[in-house]
Amino acid sequence: MRLRRLCEKKQKSGKCHVDASTADQYHRGGEEREWLEIALIEAICKVGTVSKSHKKLRAEFRARVVMVRERMDSKEQEVLGQWFTEERMEKSGDFSKDTIRTIINYCERFPAALVRAWKYDSSVKEYFVETSTKQTIRQSEILRRQEVHEGDVPWLQARQHSQVTG
Repeated sequence: MRLRRLCEKKQKSGKCHVDASTADQYHRGGEEREWLEIALIEAICKVGTVSKSHKKLRAEFRARVVMVRERMDSKEQEVLGQWFTEERMEKSGDFSKDTIRTIINYCERFPAALVRAWKYDSSVKEYFVETSTKQTIRQSEILRRQEVHEGDVPWLQARQHSQVTG
């Protein structure tokens, strides 16, 4: 209910507490609305629900939305791999016995994603083994990290200030 009040235009005044892209994201629904709900929950956890803090909550919500958007836009990661049984890893010669044990232990920590039954014999397990990882980081993310590490005013505080005053 609170997210709807933040993202919809008021009937009498036509004002909206968020920018147009956030309102559009809310109206599209689905996964994009879920991200907005997460941003709102994070803002509520930080600011609290005291009745006098609604302006702080709106400002914090806007800042969280910006962070979530930049997080989603700035990085993409693609993991390529193959499904191997323990026997197939041993026969390939690419893995030592210690490495095989390490792979199996890691995969068994995340069985829903990294372990499955072998299609020819369901009692044998297959493990997902990464063969390569490709990650794309946009230039803006690199510059933002550099700004924070150099000790300048963090980019988020500057952006929050401009949204609150603007």
